Amino acid sequence: MRVLILGGAGELGSHFARLCIDSGHSIRILDITRFLEAWRLKELQIAERVEYVWKSSFDLTREDLEGVDLVLDCSCQADRPLGTSSPKYTLFENFLGPLTLLEALKGMNSKPFLIYPSSSVEFLGVPREEQPISEKTIPKPTNFYGLTKWMAEELYLTYKRAFEVPCIIVRTGSCYGPMMRTDQFIAQCIIKCLKNEDVTVRSPKATRTYTFTGDIEEFYKFFLLKFSEDPEPFNGLVISNGGNAEYKPYETIEAAMIIKELTGSESQLNEGTYEPGELINGQPVFQWEKSDLAYKLLGWRPKHTFRQGLEKTIEWFGKCA
Repeated sequence: MRVLILGGAGELGSHFARLCIDSGHSIRILDITRFLEAWRLKELQIAERVEYVWKSSFDLTREDLEGVDLVLDCSCQADRPLGTSSPKYTLFENFLGPLTLLEALKGMNSKPFLIYPSSSVEFLGVPREEQPISEKTIPKPTNFYGLTKWMAEELYLTYKRAFEVPCIIVRTGSCYGPMMRTDQFIAQCIIKCLKNEDVTVRSPKATRTYTFTGDIEEFYKFFLLKFSEDPEPFNGLVISNGGNAEYKPYETIEAAMIIKELTGSESQLNEGTYEPGELINGQPVFQWEKSDLAYKLLGWRPKHTFRQGLEKTIEWFGKCA
């Protein structure tokens, strides 16, 4: 297949590119990151094996999509706190970006299949008694970032119904692993613990179902195999690939304590304030993901426990220190 990855210099996009290359597919990446600064592609040893276009997805044209079989849209604004401080920018990136893509291809006779990687952040407002979260759960965002991700999901599905744009929505839990963004809490906690610096744990009792990137990569590996055989079962599907081998959610402070233990750190863990949307009626948000759809369709389940994933992540950060 000819595969186009929007935002291919990022964490998911770069790993997906390697998977596609290993499967014999040709890759074109569109990204606003300069090629020489696309360090993940170099670390994965695929930088010279992709066609790299330094271009924003907002300038995507029909010509960019001609002859493409599969599109992975990773070009969104990826930072939840930025959705609070810059809601207009987040709306522009997370909604108008997909709209540009969908408008560019809606009139094409031969349309590529679209993958939209969404986020389970949109479920932080789901009451505990309505959990665990599955594909049938109705999102209840508690922050603007989660709202825009849900809006984008509905945009894709609307264009599927109205213009027969083939697509799949893939919802992922809170990701962590080697090459993750260093602004995320897991990464920051690891970095500070490796340096024996004190850690402020914001939203300490808020709960997430953390997902190791190695498990996410395997999900997409299984997906590509099945998709190449028959794409139709995936058209219009909403599927989750979040979770860990225990299917267990963890509080932020609990995650920090495990990181401190695994690093043998002398860091002091200090409970901080709650971020906007992390408290509902005075109670910390709770997120527990558990879905069997990926197993039924692909034979996939997460293999790593949270601790196992952290061990590999800490090892990678240790080498970078």
